[in-house]
Amino acid sequence: PIDASPYILNFHINKKASVVSEALSNLGIYVSTQSACSSKKTSLSHVLKAMGKSDLISENSIRVSLSHLNKKEEMIEFASTLKTILKQIK
Repeated sequence: PIDASPYILNFHINKKASVVSEALSNLGIYVSTQSACSSKKTSLSHVLKAMGKSDLISENSIRVSLSHLNKKEEMIEFASTLKTILKQIK
């Protein structure tokens, strides 16, 4: 959407998002499994629900927040690390 932030990426994975988030965190890469405004809540994302996404997708989504200062190399490193972690997690 035209009024959306170009610096936030949300995607679904076929693994438990909290496990992936912790594995990334252990390597110094910080992501979230919830929106910034709901970090204290345990309910599913109302935004993903409004978009018609299932509970499974909502429960296993990763949110990456970027800025105009991020470099292409950082994104390549993130993608490579995420790929490795997803292969390791059952």
